[in-house]
Amino acid sequence: MAYFPIGSDFQDQVRLSKVSGVSGWNKFAYRTGLTAAGGEQTIWSASGNATFLTSASTFTITYNNTTDGLGTTGALQLYFYYINSSGIPTISAHTMGNTGSDVTSFSGLGINRCVVSSNGGATYNTNAITVTATTGGSTQSYIPATQSVTQQAIFFNGTGYTCIAKLLTFSVNVATKTATILIKGYVYNRQFNTRYEVFRTTIDTAVTLNYTIIDPIGFVLNSTDVLYFVADSSADNVDVNVRFSLNQYLN
Repeated sequence: MAYFPIGSDFQDQVRLSKVSGVSGWNKFAYRTGLTAAGGEQTIWSASGNATFLTSASTFTITYNNTTDGLGTTGALQLYFYYINSSGIPTISAHTMGNTGSDVTSFSGLGINRCVVSSNGGATYNTNAITVTATTGGSTQSYIPATQSVTQQAIFFNGTGYTCIAKLLTFSVNVATKTATILIKGYVYNRQFNTRYEVFRTTIDTAVTLNYTIIDPIGFVLNSTDVLYFVADSSADNVDVNVRFSLNQYLN
């Protein structure tokens, strides 16, 4: 019987940060309350649809300062995993104030993940935290109450990086068994300011509630690409869950 010590697999090595120039990402998201009249709706926990920045902006953080922020038991600090004004993947911390609205000291073009990195004892953010672009006011990230991490089926690839994605899986919850949900994947390229449809499938809930694809050669994201997913439902009160994973390689 073959024995493989922990961490001997290449993907394990990537996840353990032992492979130079490669980082692994698991993305997870959901969208609740899809409506038939809503059209294509971004799969993330925020309301409305995502707007992608064409120029860098600082981020404005809005929160309930009676439950989160300085002096509360809720969220005290956030970590941002984002692409900076040059498009380079970056991690920055922000210590929350007590006014209910902060502006970050850093600027970026998109947020891959925002997490609660410190709290006052509640172990999570007590109320929702919304992150918008200071310039223009569009929602860029959203941490639902008590969840401590963003839920968004969006990935911003950095300038000078290439990604390979191999796993994509969806599931749906419906109030009726007669809904059809059209799922699309788009790539928006920041350099060309152009959107491309790269994936679509229809989930017929009378047949199945799940869909998974494992691509043997992987789907490539080029430098400055943004991969994101939307759902269009034929019925109301439909929830969609998605997960995908990829490796990001420095060119």
